[in-house]
Amino acid sequence: MKNRLPMLKILPALGLVVVFGNGCSNNTKGDEAAPVYLTVAFDSQSITRYKNVGDGTLLAADQMTVTGFLKVPGNGGSPFNNVQLDAYVVEWKRTDGGTKTPATERFDSSIIVPVPGVSNMKNFPFMSLPAVQAAPFDQLFPFNGGLDRETRRTEIDCTATVTVIGHTISGSPVSAVGQFPITFYYRAPAAKVNP
Repeated sequence: MKNRLPMLKILPALGLVVVFGNGCSNNTKGDEAAPVYLTVAFDSQSITRYKNVGDGTLLAADQMTVTGFLKVPGNGGSPFNNVQLDAYVVEWKRTDGGTKTPATERFDSSIIVPVPGVSNMKNFPFMSLPAVQAAPFDQLFPFNGGLDRETRRTEIDCTATVTVIGHTISGSPVSAVGQFPITFYYRAPAAKVNP
């Protein structure tokens, strides 16, 4: 009886290793239970590559293309496989050597992506106006010195990672990720001339 007690303590620990060990995978499309997967793309004409932080507007893309695919194409389409996008999350990474990044933002959506098929999301925001005028971009304004304090440049280069989050009409969760680069700078708005 003495020898069984240590073994009883070890078995639950082994169970934890088995349960948590199965969670690691590089097969992101196969990990989701949904019979479909999505891709997110921004082509070179559909996204602004430069943003003037002094123009008083939020950052929007002309178009984000979300394409729905069946994991097993021979199964045929069904309206229950269509995906409703509930939201998309935009995270930022500096690509110019700086470390201060804009805050991550979440935007709601109610777009339906047909599967198989394509949905073009036009003029959706990717950064709110308060975020465009907040750190680190506030340093580019002339009254704050006009330079990024980390890089000593008049521009800030970033990459946006956009994660779309949704579910099939039948209820299975679906997500996908796309990226685009962008350079932020400041230019004073043009002065209005009264006639």
